[in-house]
Amino acid sequence: MAPKKTETRQTSEMESTEMGPGTITDPNNARLTMMEQIMISLQQQMQQQIQLQSNQQNTLDSLEQKLSEEDDRKKRTLEIGKSKVMGGKGVTHL
Repeated sequence: MAPKKTETRQTSEMESTEMGPGTITDPNNARLTMMEQIMISLQQQMQQQIQLQSNQQNTLDSLEQKLSEEDDRKKRTLEIGKSKVMGGKGVTHL
């Protein structure tokens, strides 16, 4: 009879540890199951990855905008230079 009581007691402890009120997902409750801890960790990693990708995309967009502005500036400078050369006295006499 004694081994049965021990087994029952062990089962009871396991139930209270694994399935008791302490395993409810609650931000104020420090007792979470291993699976809940893993899920929370994975969610945090996914959020960090999404944020990193968003930051990278924003940086890429910003660089593309700067390149576009620089290209536009160079084109305007080139057009101004061409118009000055074409409008010069030497060109009109060719």
